[in-house]
Amino acid sequence: MHNYIDKGQKRRQGWTNIGGVFYNLEQHSTSGYYLITFPSVHHAMAFEDKARNGPLVFQLIPVPREISSSCGVAAKVQHITKEELLQLLREYNLSFSGVYFYADDGFSKPQRVL
Repeated sequence: MHNYIDKGQKRRQGWTNIGGVFYNLEQHSTSGYYLITFPSVHHAMAFEDKARNGPLVFQLIPVPREISSSCGVAAKVQHITKEELLQLLREYNLSFSGVYFYADDGFSKPQRVL
């Protein structure tokens, strides 16, 4: 038996609809950082150009092996809430592969947020 949750339930339980897919963003806090991955280095540079003059505290870093075994560039974003990050990603309207949350505890695995 499958346990399906309807769209109304997801909205009430803190899920966010992004491009027709629902994500639960409320389980994360700012006691860590977010890592945004991109389909190519070109997309990462486009993100850097848009975000450079904005409110984000970020740096471009190599994609960690625990996320992808291929080479790539990711943006490490700190001091932001999940809602603020989601809003900025919508405003920038750039392609990204995924968003991961890393807790500050130092031993938790990254959790995919988007």
